[in-house]
Amino acid sequence: MDLTNRKFLRAVPIHRVLRRFGRVLRTSTQVEFKHSLVVEEIAKFISHSWQASRWSKTLTLLLFYNWKAAVIVSNLMALLAMILFMFDLLPGFRKAARWGSEPLFVAPWTVCTAVLCFVLVLIFRAPKEPVFLDRLCINQRDEHEKAEGVLNIGACLKRSRKLLVIWESTYCQRLWCIFELAAFLKTHEDKDVVVLPTSLAQFVIASIIWNFLMWGFYVVLPFGSQVTTYILLFGYCAYGWLLSTVAVHHVLSVEKMQEELRNFSVADAKCYCCSVNHKDPSGEDIPCDRHVMVQCVQQWFGSIEEFEMSVRSRLKDALSYSLGMFCPYSLVVTSALPCMWVNFDFAAARLYRRDPFGAIGMSIIGLISVFLLAPAGVALIILVIRFSSRCCLIFRKLLAVGVVLVANVAVHGILQVSVDYAGEMWGPALCVPASLLPTFFLWWLTTRNSRGFGTDPQLKAEVPENGMTPSKSI
Repeated sequence: MDLTNRKFLRAVPIHRVLRRFGRVLRTSTQVEFKHSLVVEEIAKFISHSWQASRWSKTLTLLLFYNWKAAVIVSNLMALLAMILFMFDLLPGFRKAARWGSEPLFVAPWTVCTAVLCFVLVLIFRAPKEPVFLDRLCINQRDEHEKAEGVLNIGACLKRSRKLLVIWESTYCQRLWCIFELAAFLKTHEDKDVVVLPTSLAQFVIASIIWNFLMWGFYVVLPFGSQVTTYILLFGYCAYGWLLSTVAVHHVLSVEKMQEELRNFSVADAKCYCCSVNHKDPSGEDIPCDRHVMVQCVQQWFGSIEEFEMSVRSRLKDALSYSLGMFCPYSLVVTSALPCMWVNFDFAAARLYRRDPFGAIGMSIIGLISVFLLAPAGVALIILVIRFSSRCCLIFRKLLAVGVVLVANVAVHGILQVSVDYAGEMWGPALCVPASLLPTFFLWWLTTRNSRGFGTDPQLKAEVPENGMTPSKSI
């Protein structure tokens, strides 16, 4: 796994990959080799299947590289919107308060500003980390250099600090993908592999949008009206259905992955060139990647059999462990941020009418909702999905939706009793210690056996051909 020539150790800034929303990840796009540069070391090697959707891969990379900056900027802008509204520099409207007799002067400036900034930073921030992407770092126009570049991929993997696996349902079916992962693990530890499931990124973005719409309507519509109640009930049901769908398909996809790797063979693995009869779109002949791959495997692993054994054992175990956790705490919190921003809107309304205790209470509710209640809800749904493995899929999803509804009604009831008993500030404050233990316990139950979460024999026959993808921490 040594370089034949130092010029083949190349990388490109990640913003080149993300430019024009991942245009280079589209198979029909003409790419420019000149954008890549010779480097001493590659920060991250991107491993992905060209059969996967360009949009889902781009969204996954955007979330991985930009979500932290998006969270910081959006919260700062939310704070700015609160201050501007509090000093009467932004317009609003009168609305009956949830607690107390005086109406509130309120507007959804905080949540709208924060969500807009989150989306803008997520899409347009241009990170500069050097990464290896085959189409940009291997000369596609010179057949001799292309062939030598392919032979040097193992050396590039050896000199990469991390491997980014953009995971979806076709990944383990592609010979190139399996080879890249196995070759990387030959010279690195399992912890150096970072799995980025496309389904998790889609779930986080969908949750942010849905929470924004649901809680945005909550700001505008009057408290206690039938329309507001129906919107909240529908929102809770839809969120429960979305989360349960992703969780169930996570189980299915991990089980499918384990079965594919357990029976892996080079002869059965797919290559793009063979799937198009070694013809490019213009009808010209293209060389067979499988022959090159066999040469590389024999050179780096000693034999095809040794490579297949490595895939069936260490690679399968490494992926099973990485994909065992459904959704990391940090992304659960991120997906629920609109709920906190809406409560900050109500806090700004309280400050506008010189009610600091009410503002503190609303801020506490927002923080509890994001950092305690949302993770507890996700953990509860995962546990329901896990312990109802013998039931049919529809029943499991309906059960998860029912659990979400019951849990939210219970939370609203407890919060109302706390406010009635201790006031608008101390009532929510008392809910903090009351929420800590259940959240910690549920999250501990969810994560302690995360490695086995993907194994569900009852679902083995129900794995969809293009099912949702499994997950790991982004």
